[in-house]
Amino acid sequence: MKTIITDNIECEYKNMIAAFLDTDFIMQKILQSYPNLSGAKQKSVSEDIRFYVNQGLELYSVSDTSVNTIPLTLFYSLNNFVKAAYLLRFPNLSLAGSHGLDLKTNELEKCNSLGEIPVHFTQKGTFPNLMEVTKDKFNLTDVVVLKDLFSVFPELCGIYSLIYSEEPNVFLLQAKTGDIGTYNVFYETDDEEAILKKNTSLLDENGYHMYIDKNYLGLRGELLLTADSWGKEENVIYYDSYGNKYCTVGIEVANKIVKPSKVCILYIFYYVFSMLVRYHPHLWMKYCNSKDVSIISKLMTTVKNISLIEVIQLLCDEKYIFTSKIADIEKDFDYSDILKNILKEVERENRRLGKSILLNYI
Repeated sequence: MKTIITDNIECEYKNMIAAFLDTDFIMQKILQSYPNLSGAKQKSVSEDIRFYVNQGLELYSVSDTSVNTIPLTLFYSLNNFVKAAYLLRFPNLSLAGSHGLDLKTNELEKCNSLGEIPVHFTQKGTFPNLMEVTKDKFNLTDVVVLKDLFSVFPELCGIYSLIYSEEPNVFLLQAKTGDIGTYNVFYETDDEEAILKKNTSLLDENGYHMYIDKNYLGLRGELLLTADSWGKEENVIYYDSYGNKYCTVGIEVANKIVKPSKVCILYIFYYVFSMLVRYHPHLWMKYCNSKDVSIISKLMTTVKNISLIEVIQLLCDEKYIFTSKIADIEKDFDYSDILKNILKEVERENRRLGKSILLNYI
């Protein structure tokens, strides 16, 4: 992960994306993956990528209009950026024509809120192309519900808990000073019972173990990383646009737990919003006049302003943190230290339960 120091974050990531308007620069990127691509193919694909990036930037620049038009320009802006990223990664392949997602009118009419909307994946289209780039683990026969996606998007966790009165499926973390591989976990609610019922198998199987405690200070959590977590951060960790770290328990889709990438989630959000505005305006206005407007406004303003961070990461195949100052960078984990911390935790727990300290080492 790279840290970009800047006094104007939005200007910085726009400037980085603008590098992809240079066909020579694009060709260099293509040749890193496909050195044997023919000269004619290099030229044609580079020009296509430049076109999609340029159109994406132009559509993004005119997305500060009204709630009835922003969804259209935002979605088609992101759609173009995804096409560019796909061709950068797979210049020898062709793009599919459709969006790769579908909404069923009969299902939409039964939805009482935005979060109830089910989204269907299709076998071909831009979304399956995006999944090839991000390596998301959706099955294309799956159906995902918007509320589930709201629950794991870091920038929405506060609004999610407000309008649904429940704990989201993503939790803000803070590294414990002097305690390597251990984090404080911050919850949005004090609903201990509901948090304890969450399926933490995604965390556990990746070497991340979350513990919950409630005392006079309120509900708190602790995340402990074991040696099994090495190289698995991508499976359970999100970052917001400011570099804050979150863990997630994921969402259940077709009886399996998945962690969708942020750019795939945004693609789905903006697709749904654009389709509602264009083909189901009565439903769009209904949601805009309900508590759902909190999420709509957040995604159309604050999240819209940082969506290009996801785009530059997609184009460069690199993770970035944009900040105005140098933050403390976490040290690489020393797993001998982590083991010591684990043994200390076991010792504390055994003492609390009155067990023999010999059990600490069994």
